[in-house]
Amino acid sequence: MNTTTSAEDTIAQLQNQIAQLESDVDLITGELVARQDELVTLYNLAQAYSSILSEDDLINITLRQMSELLRSESSFLVLSRTSENITTHQFPHNTLDEALIMRWYASLKVHGRDVMITSDDTQFPLLGDVDAIIAAPIVMEKKIRGMVGVVNKKHGNFSAPDRKKAFAVGEQISSQLECIILHEQILAQARMQSELDLARRVQHSLLPQGVPNITGLDLAAGSTSAREVGGDFYDFVAKDQQFVFALGDVSGKGMSAALLMAMSRTTVRNLTARDATVCPLDLLETVNNSLYDDFSDVSMFATMFVGAYNTQTRKVQYANAGHSPVVYCPANGKARMLEATGVPIGVFEATLAEQEELILNAGDVLMIITDGFPEAENKKGELMGYDILFEIAEWGANPDHNASAELIYQRMELAVTNFSGDTAQTDDQTLVVIKGNAA
Repeated sequence: MNTTTSAEDTIAQLQNQIAQLESDVDLITGELVARQDELVTLYNLAQAYSSILSEDDLINITLRQMSELLRSESSFLVLSRTSENITTHQFPHNTLDEALIMRWYASLKVHGRDVMITSDDTQFPLLGDVDAIIAAPIVMEKKIRGMVGVVNKKHGNFSAPDRKKAFAVGEQISSQLECIILHEQILAQARMQSELDLARRVQHSLLPQGVPNITGLDLAAGSTSAREVGGDFYDFVAKDQQFVFALGDVSGKGMSAALLMAMSRTTVRNLTARDATVCPLDLLETVNNSLYDDFSDVSMFATMFVGAYNTQTRKVQYANAGHSPVVYCPANGKARMLEATGVPIGVFEATLAEQEELILNAGDVLMIITDGFPEAENKKGELMGYDILFEIAEWGANPDHNASAELIYQRMELAVTNFSGDTAQTDDQTLVVIKGNAA
Protein backbone atom coordinates (compact mmCIF):
# COMPACT_ATOMS: atom_id res chain seq x y z
CA MET A 1 0.00 0.00 0.00
CA ASN A 2 2.76 2.39 0.89
CA THR A 3 4.68 1.43 -2.19
CA THR A 4 1.67 2.14 -4.40
CA THR A 5 1.03 5.51 -2.76
CA SER A 6 4.67 6.49 -3.13
CA ALA A 7 4.60 5.64 -6.82
CA GLU A 8 1.41 7.62 -7.35
CA ASP A 9 2.93 10.64 -5.59
CA THR A 10 6.00 10.40 -7.76
CA ILE A 11 3.91 10.23 -10.92
CA ALA A 12 1.85 13.22 -9.79
CA GLN A 13 4.98 15.22 -9.10
CA LEU A 14 6.34 14.31 -12.51
CA GLN A 15 3.08 15.33 -14.13
CA ASN A 16 3.17 18.66 -12.29
CA GLN A 17 6.76 19.20 -13.36
CA ILE A 18 5.86 18.35 -16.95
CA ALA A 19 2.90 20.73 -16.82
CA GLN A 20 5.16 23.46 -15.42
CA LEU A 21 7.74 22.77 -18.11
CA GLU A 22 5.05 22.94 -20.78
CA SER A 23 3.86 26.23 -19.32
CA ASP A 24 7.42 27.56 -19.25
CA VAL A 25 7.98 26.40 -22.81
CA ASP A 26 4.75 28.11 -23.89
CA LEU A 27 5.84 31.27 -22.11
CA ILE A 28 9.32 31.15 -23.65
CA THR A 29 7.80 30.39 -27.05
CA GLY A 30 5.48 33.35 -26.67
CA GLU A 31 8.38 35.58 -25.69
CA LEU A 32 10.44 34.32 -28.64
CA VAL A 33 7.55 34.96 -31.00
CA ALA A 34 7.11 38.44 -29.54
CA ARG A 35 10.84 39.15 -29.84
CA GLN A 36 10.77 37.81 -33.39
CA ASP A 37 7.85 40.09 -34.23
CA GLU A 38 9.77 43.02 -32.75
CA LEU A 39 12.86 42.13 -34.76
CA VAL A 40 10.76 41.88 -37.92
CA THR A 41 9.20 45.27 -37.15
CA LEU A 42 12.61 46.84 -36.50
CA TYR A 43 13.95 45.25 -39.70
CA ASN A 44 10.99 46.55 -41.69
CA LEU A 45 11.51 49.99 -40.18
CA ALA A 46 15.21 49.97 -41.05
CA GLN A 47 14.45 48.79 -44.59
CA ALA A 48 11.82 51.48 -45.02
CA TYR A 49 14.19 54.16 -43.75
CA SER A 50 16.85 53.17 -46.28
CA SER A 51 14.70 54.31 -49.22
CA ILE A 52 12.64 57.16 -47.76
CA LEU A 53 13.39 60.64 -49.04
CA SER A 54 10.08 62.24 -48.06
CA GLU A 55 9.50 63.71 -44.62
CA ASP A 56 5.78 62.84 -44.73
CA ASP A 57 6.48 59.21 -45.66
CA LEU A 58 9.07 58.95 -42.90
CA ILE A 59 6.65 60.25 -40.27
CA ASN A 60 3.77 58.01 -41.39
CA ILE A 61 5.89 54.85 -41.46
CA THR A 62 7.49 55.66 -38.10
CA LEU A 63 4.12 56.15 -36.39
CA ARG A 64 2.68 52.90 -37.76
CA GLN A 65 5.75 50.80 -37.06
CA MET A 66 6.30 52.25 -33.59
CA SER A 67 2.71 51.56 -32.58
CA GLU A 68 3.13 47.99 -33.78
CA LEU A 69 6.52 47.58 -32.14
CA LEU A 70 5.33 48.69 -28.71
CA ARG A 71 1.80 47.29 -29.10
CA SER A 72 0.26 50.63 -28.27
CA GLU A 73 -3.20 51.99 -28.93
CA SER A 74 -1.82 55.04 -30.72
CA SER A 75 1.38 56.92 -31.49
CA PHE A 76 2.31 60.56 -31.94
CA LEU A 77 5.14 62.72 -33.26
CA VAL A 78 6.05 66.38 -32.87
CA LEU A 79 8.44 68.14 -35.23
CA SER A 80 9.75 71.65 -34.54
CA ARG A 81 11.60 73.34 -37.41
CA THR A 82 11.45 76.73 -35.65
CA SER A 83 9.74 78.08 -32.56
CA GLU A 84 6.86 79.22 -34.79
CA ASN A 85 6.77 76.17 -37.04
CA ILE A 86 5.76 73.18 -34.89
CA THR A 87 3.67 70.35 -36.34
CA THR A 88 2.01 67.37 -34.65
CA HIS A 89 1.21 63.98 -36.22
CA GLN A 90 -0.85 61.04 -34.91
CA PHE A 91 -1.68 57.44 -35.72
CA PRO A 92 -4.54 56.75 -35.87
CA HIS A 93 -5.43 60.27 -36.95
CA ASN A 94 -7.04 62.67 -34.44
CA THR A 95 -7.15 60.20 -31.54
CA LEU A 96 -5.37 62.58 -29.16
CA ASP A 97 -5.86 66.18 -28.10
CA GLU A 98 -3.17 68.24 -29.87
CA ALA A 99 -2.90 70.62 -26.91
CA LEU A 100 -2.15 67.64 -24.67
CA ILE A 101 0.62 66.47 -27.00
CA MET A 102 2.16 69.93 -26.91
CA ARG A 103 2.08 69.88 -23.09
CA TRP A 104 3.96 66.57 -23.15
CA TYR A 105 6.46 68.08 -25.56
CA ALA A 106 7.02 71.06 -23.30
CA SER A 107 7.61 68.69 -20.36
CA LEU A 108 10.03 66.57 -22.36
CA LYS A 109 12.05 69.63 -23.41
CA VAL A 110 12.37 70.65 -19.76
CA HIS A 111 13.76 67.23 -18.83
CA GLY A 112 15.81 66.93 -22.03
CA ARG A 113 15.53 63.14 -22.29
CA ASP A 114 13.14 60.29 -23.01
CA VAL A 115 10.35 59.85 -20.48
CA MET A 116 7.85 57.18 -19.46
CA ILE A 117 4.74 58.59 -17.84
CA THR A 118 1.94 56.74 -16.02
CA SER A 119 -1.30 57.92 -14.50
CA ASP A 120 0.36 57.80 -11.08
CA ASP A 121 3.06 60.32 -12.10
CA THR A 122 2.19 63.79 -10.82
CA GLN A 123 4.94 65.58 -12.75
CA PHE A 124 3.32 65.17 -16.15
CA PRO A 125 -0.24 65.80 -17.31
CA LEU A 126 -2.31 62.80 -18.42
CA LEU A 127 -5.93 63.37 -19.36
CA GLY A 128 -8.96 61.50 -20.60
CA ASP A 129 -8.36 57.91 -21.66
CA VAL A 130 -4.58 58.23 -21.47
CA ASP A 131 -3.15 55.80 -18.89
CA ALA A 132 0.51 55.92 -19.86
CA ILE A 133 2.85 57.24 -22.53
CA ILE A 134 6.45 56.78 -23.59
CA ALA A 135 8.06 59.73 -25.37
CA ALA A 136 11.56 59.93 -26.85
CA PRO A 137 13.24 63.14 -28.06
CA ILE A 138 14.05 63.82 -31.69
CA VAL A 139 17.48 65.43 -31.67
CA MET A 140 18.96 67.25 -34.66
CA GLU A 141 22.09 69.40 -34.63
CA LYS A 142 22.43 68.57 -30.92
CA LYS A 143 19.10 70.26 -30.13
CA ILE A 144 15.70 68.74 -29.32
CA ARG A 145 13.62 69.34 -32.45
CA GLY A 146 10.65 67.16 -31.59
CA MET A 147 9.53 63.94 -29.98
CA VAL A 148 8.04 60.58 -30.91
CA GLY A 149 5.97 58.44 -28.59
CA VAL A 150 3.19 55.95 -27.93
CA VAL A 151 0.08 55.98 -25.78
CA ASN A 152 -1.49 53.13 -23.74
CA LYS A 153 -0.15 49.61 -24.18
CA LYS A 154 -2.88 47.30 -25.50
CA HIS A 155 -2.08 44.50 -23.06
CA GLY A 156 -0.29 45.15 -19.80
CA ASN A 157 1.95 48.05 -18.95
CA PHE A 158 4.91 49.70 -20.63
CA SER A 159 8.23 48.37 -19.39
CA ALA A 160 11.83 49.56 -19.23
CA PRO A 161 12.65 47.60 -22.43
CA ASP A 162 9.76 49.41 -24.14
CA ARG A 163 11.36 52.66 -23.14
CA LYS A 164 14.66 51.58 -24.71
CA LYS A 165 12.86 50.63 -27.93
CA ALA A 166 11.18 54.04 -28.08
CA PHE A 167 14.52 55.75 -27.54
CA ALA A 168 16.07 53.66 -30.34
CA VAL A 169 13.29 54.70 -32.71
CA GLY A 170 13.81 58.33 -31.65
CA GLU A 171 17.50 58.06 -32.53
CA GLN A 172 16.70 56.45 -35.89
CA ILE A 173 14.16 59.03 -36.95
CA SER A 174 16.46 61.86 -35.78
CA SER A 175 19.21 60.56 -38.03
CA GLN A 176 16.85 59.98 -40.94
CA LEU A 177 15.28 63.43 -40.64
CA GLU A 178 18.72 65.04 -40.73
CA CYS A 179 19.46 63.09 -43.91
CA ILE A 180 16.16 64.17 -45.49
CA ILE A 181 16.69 67.81 -44.54
CA LEU A 182 20.22 67.68 -45.96
CA HIS A 183 18.88 66.06 -49.14
CA GLU A 184 16.23 68.78 -49.44
CA GLN A 185 18.88 71.47 -48.96
CA ILE A 186 21.08 69.91 -51.64
CA LEU A 187 18.13 69.76 -54.05
CA ALA A 188 17.19 73.36 -53.26
CA GLN A 189 20.76 74.50 -53.83
CA ALA A 190 20.89 72.57 -57.11
CA ARG A 191 17.63 74.17 -58.26
CA MET A 192 18.85 77.60 -57.22
CA GLN A 193 22.16 77.09 -59.02
CA SER A 194 20.33 75.93 -62.13
CA GLU A 195 18.09 79.01 -62.00
CA LEU A 196 21.10 81.27 -61.47
CA ASP A 197 22.93 79.67 -64.39
CA LEU A 198 19.88 80.27 -66.57
CA ALA A 199 19.63 83.87 -65.32
CA ARG A 200 23.33 84.38 -66.06
CA ARG A 201 22.90 83.10 -69.62
CA VAL A 202 19.82 85.28 -70.14
CA GLN A 203 21.60 88.33 -68.73
CA HIS A 204 24.66 87.67 -70.87
CA SER A 205 22.44 87.49 -73.94
CA LEU A 206 21.16 91.01 -73.15
CA LEU A 207 24.65 92.46 -73.51
CA PRO A 208 26.14 93.13 -76.96
CA GLN A 209 27.78 89.99 -78.31
CA GLY A 210 30.40 92.09 -80.04
CA VAL A 211 31.16 95.70 -80.91
CA PRO A 212 29.78 97.44 -83.99
CA ASN A 213 31.95 98.83 -86.77
CA ILE A 214 31.57 102.60 -86.43
CA THR A 215 33.26 105.05 -88.76
CA GLY A 216 35.92 107.04 -86.88
CA LEU A 217 35.84 104.86 -83.74
CA ASP A 218 37.63 101.84 -82.29
CA LEU A 219 35.59 100.01 -79.62
CA ALA A 220 36.09 97.42 -76.91
CA ALA A 221 33.76 96.43 -74.08
CA GLY A 222 33.10 93.71 -71.55
CA SER A 223 31.52 92.95 -68.19
CA THR A 224 32.36 90.55 -65.35
CA SER A 225 29.82 89.98 -62.58
CA ALA A 226 30.89 89.48 -58.99
CA ARG A 227 28.15 86.84 -58.69
CA GLU A 228 26.29 84.67 -61.19
CA VAL A 229 24.24 87.72 -62.15
CA GLY A 230 24.94 91.39 -61.68
CA GLY A 231 23.61 94.92 -61.97
CA ASP A 232 25.93 96.35 -64.66
CA PHE A 233 24.96 96.72 -68.29
CA TYR A 234 26.13 98.43 -71.45
CA ASP A 235 24.59 98.72 -74.88
CA PHE A 236 25.28 100.03 -78.39
CA VAL A 237 22.78 101.20 -81.00
CA ALA A 238 24.00 102.38 -84.41
CA LYS A 239 21.73 103.86 -87.03
CA ASP A 240 22.61 106.07 -89.98
CA GLN A 241 25.10 108.70 -88.75
CA GLN A 242 24.21 108.28 -85.06
CA PHE A 243 25.91 105.88 -82.65
CA VAL A 244 24.38 105.70 -79.17
CA PHE A 245 26.26 104.04 -76.33
CA ALA A 246 25.11 103.60 -72.74
CA LEU A 247 26.44 102.12 -69.54
CA GLY A 248 24.57 101.64 -66.26
CA ASP A 249 25.28 100.37 -62.78
CA VAL A 250 22.36 99.30 -60.58
CA SER A 251 22.94 99.58 -56.84
CA GLY A 252 23.30 96.31 -54.97
CA LYS A 253 24.13 92.88 -56.28
CA GLY A 254 22.48 89.60 -57.07
CA MET A 255 19.07 88.85 -58.51
CA SER A 256 17.31 92.10 -57.55
CA ALA A 257 20.03 94.17 -59.22
CA ALA A 258 19.96 91.85 -62.25
CA LEU A 259 16.20 92.31 -62.71
CA LEU A 260 16.46 96.09 -62.55
CA MET A 261 19.47 95.95 -64.85
CA ALA A 262 17.39 94.06 -67.44
CA MET A 263 14.57 96.59 -67.12
CA SER A 264 16.98 99.51 -67.51
CA ARG A 265 18.75 98.03 -70.49
CA THR A 266 15.45 97.13 -72.19
CA THR A 267 14.09 100.65 -71.69
CA VAL A 268 17.23 102.21 -73.17
CA ARG A 269 17.19 99.79 -76.09
CA ASN A 270 13.51 100.38 -76.87
CA LEU A 271 13.91 104.16 -76.78
CA THR A 272 16.96 104.23 -79.04
CA ALA A 273 15.49 101.66 -81.41
CA ARG A 274 12.38 103.81 -81.72
CA ASP A 275 14.37 107.00 -82.32
CA ALA A 276 18.11 106.70 -82.90
CA THR A 277 18.41 110.49 -83.04
CA VAL A 278 17.18 110.90 -79.47
CA CYS A 279 19.51 113.13 -77.48
CA PRO A 280 21.20 111.61 -74.38
CA LEU A 281 19.51 113.99 -71.92
CA ASP A 282 16.02 113.19 -73.23
CA LEU A 283 16.83 109.51 -73.09
CA LEU A 284 17.92 109.70 -69.44
CA GLU A 285 14.83 111.68 -68.49
CA THR A 286 12.55 109.17 -70.21
CA VAL A 287 14.28 106.22 -68.56
CA ASN A 288 13.94 107.91 -65.17
CA ASN A 289 10.26 108.65 -65.73
CA SER A 290 9.63 105.06 -66.79
CA LEU A 291 11.51 103.35 -63.95
CA TYR A 292 11.30 105.83 -61.07
CA ASP A 293 8.45 104.02 -59.31
CA ASP A 294 10.08 100.59 -59.76
CA PHE A 295 13.37 101.75 -58.25
CA SER A 296 11.65 103.67 -55.46
CA ASP A 297 9.54 100.66 -54.44
CA VAL A 298 12.68 98.63 -53.69
CA SER A 299 14.84 101.55 -52.46
CA MET A 300 17.40 101.09 -55.23
CA PHE A 301 18.84 103.29 -57.96
CA ALA A 302 21.06 103.13 -61.03
CA THR A 303 23.84 105.38 -62.24
CA MET A 304 23.83 105.80 -66.00
CA PHE A 305 25.95 107.42 -68.69
CA VAL A 306 24.58 107.91 -72.21
CA GLY A 307 26.50 109.24 -75.18
CA ALA A 308 25.63 109.86 -78.82
CA TYR A 309 28.41 110.06 -81.44
CA ASN A 310 27.90 111.64 -84.85
CA THR A 311 30.08 109.98 -87.47
CA GLN A 312 30.10 113.12 -89.66
CA THR A 313 31.03 115.74 -87.07
CA ARG A 314 32.85 113.43 -84.58
CA LYS A 315 30.87 115.23 -81.90
CA VAL A 316 29.86 113.30 -78.78
CA GLN A 317 26.84 114.56 -76.88
CA TYR A 318 26.49 112.98 -73.45
CA ALA A 319 24.53 113.14 -70.20
CA ASN A 320 25.58 111.62 -66.92
CA ALA A 321 23.09 110.55 -64.23
CA GLY A 322 25.35 110.08 -61.22
CA HIS A 323 27.84 107.75 -62.89
CA SER A 324 31.55 107.64 -62.07
CA PRO A 325 34.20 107.11 -63.23
CA VAL A 326 34.12 108.34 -66.81
CA VAL A 327 37.63 109.19 -68.00
CA TYR A 328 38.48 111.22 -71.11
CA CYS A 329 41.99 111.73 -72.43
CA PRO A 330 42.85 113.67 -75.61
CA ALA A 331 45.57 112.28 -77.84
CA ASN A 332 48.95 112.68 -76.16
CA GLY A 333 47.31 114.72 -73.41
CA LYS A 334 46.26 114.52 -69.75
CA ALA A 335 43.35 112.44 -68.60
CA ARG A 336 40.44 114.04 -66.76
CA MET A 337 37.20 112.92 -65.20
CA LEU A 338 33.88 113.73 -66.86
CA GLU A 339 31.92 114.57 -63.73
CA ALA A 340 28.26 113.65 -63.30
CA THR A 341 25.83 116.56 -63.50
CA GLY A 342 22.72 114.65 -62.47
CA VAL A 343 21.54 112.24 -59.78
CA PRO A 344 21.11 108.50 -60.41
CA ILE A 345 18.00 107.03 -61.98
CA GLY A 346 15.28 106.42 -59.39
CA VAL A 347 16.43 108.99 -56.81
CA PHE A 348 14.28 111.97 -57.86
CA GLU A 349 11.46 112.32 -60.33
CA ALA A 350 13.90 114.34 -62.49
CA THR A 351 17.54 113.41 -63.12
CA LEU A 352 18.72 117.07 -62.93
CA ALA A 353 21.38 116.13 -65.47
CA GLU A 354 22.74 118.50 -68.12
CA GLN A 355 23.75 117.63 -71.65
CA GLU A 356 27.38 118.24 -72.55
CA GLU A 357 29.56 117.53 -75.57
CA LEU A 358 33.10 116.95 -76.74
CA ILE A 359 34.88 116.18 -80.00
CA LEU A 360 36.43 112.72 -80.21
CA ASN A 361 39.36 113.14 -82.55
CA ALA A 362 41.73 110.45 -83.74
CA GLY A 363 43.78 109.16 -80.81
CA ASP A 364 41.42 110.46 -78.11
CA VAL A 365 40.34 107.91 -75.49
CA LEU A 366 37.01 107.75 -73.64
CA MET A 367 36.55 105.10 -70.94
CA ILE A 368 33.21 104.51 -69.20
CA ILE A 369 33.89 102.37 -66.15
CA THR A 370 31.87 100.95 -63.26
CA ASP A 371 33.15 101.32 -59.71
CA GLY A 372 34.08 97.66 -59.52
CA PHE A 373 37.44 98.64 -61.02
CA PRO A 374 38.60 101.53 -58.79
CA GLU A 375 37.04 99.88 -55.72
CA ALA A 376 38.73 96.51 -56.30
CA GLU A 377 40.49 95.40 -53.11
CA ASN A 378 43.77 93.62 -52.46
CA LYS A 379 44.51 91.28 -49.55
CA LYS A 380 45.39 94.28 -47.35
CA GLY A 381 41.93 95.78 -47.90
CA GLU A 382 43.34 98.64 -49.99
CA LEU A 383 41.39 100.01 -52.98
CA MET A 384 42.92 100.20 -56.43
CA GLY A 385 41.78 103.83 -56.79
CA TYR A 386 41.54 106.20 -59.74
CA ASP A 387 45.19 106.98 -60.50
CA ILE A 388 45.64 103.75 -62.45
CA LEU A 389 42.61 104.63 -64.58
CA PHE A 390 44.19 107.95 -65.60
CA GLU A 391 47.53 106.24 -66.25
CA ILE A 392 45.95 103.66 -68.57
CA ALA A 393 43.92 106.32 -70.40
CA GLU A 394 47.05 108.42 -70.96
CA TRP A 395 49.01 105.35 -72.02
CA GLY A 396 46.29 104.48 -74.54
CA ALA A 397 46.16 108.05 -75.87
CA ASN A 398 49.92 108.21 -76.38
CA PRO A 399 50.58 107.87 -80.15
CA ASP A 400 53.90 106.13 -79.47
CA HIS A 401 52.08 103.08 -78.10
CA ASN A 402 49.66 102.74 -81.02
CA ALA A 403 47.24 101.08 -78.59
CA SER A 404 43.89 99.82 -79.86
CA ALA A 405 40.73 100.00 -77.77
CA GLU A 406 41.01 96.24 -77.17
CA LEU A 407 44.59 96.61 -75.94
CA ILE A 408 43.53 99.38 -73.56
CA TYR A 409 40.73 97.14 -72.27
CA GLN A 410 43.14 94.25 -71.71
CA ARG A 411 45.57 96.53 -69.89
CA MET A 412 42.79 97.58 -67.51
CA GLU A 413 41.85 93.95 -66.83
CA LEU A 414 45.49 93.07 -66.20
CA ALA A 415 45.86 96.02 -63.82
CA VAL A 416 42.92 94.98 -61.64
CA THR A 417 44.03 91.33 -61.68
CA ASN A 418 47.57 92.21 -60.60
CA PHE A 419 46.29 94.52 -57.89
CA SER A 420 43.66 92.19 -56.42
CA GLY A 421 45.68 88.98 -56.65
CA ASP A 422 43.75 86.18 -54.96
CA THR A 423 41.23 88.56 -53.34
CA ALA A 424 37.70 87.73 -54.47
CA GLN A 425 35.91 90.20 -56.70
CA THR A 426 33.26 92.01 -54.64
CA ASP A 427 31.55 94.15 -57.26
CA ASP A 428 30.65 93.92 -60.94
CA GLN A 429 33.32 95.22 -63.30
CA THR A 430 32.20 96.71 -66.61
CA LEU A 431 34.27 98.77 -69.03
CA VAL A 432 33.57 100.43 -72.37
CA VAL A 433 36.61 101.82 -74.23
CA ILE A 434 36.05 104.20 -77.15
CA LYS A 435 39.05 105.49 -79.07
CA GLY A 436 38.96 107.88 -81.99
CA ASN A 437 40.73 106.75 -85.12
CA ALA A 438 41.18 108.04 -88.65
CA ALA A 439 37.86 108.25 -90.43
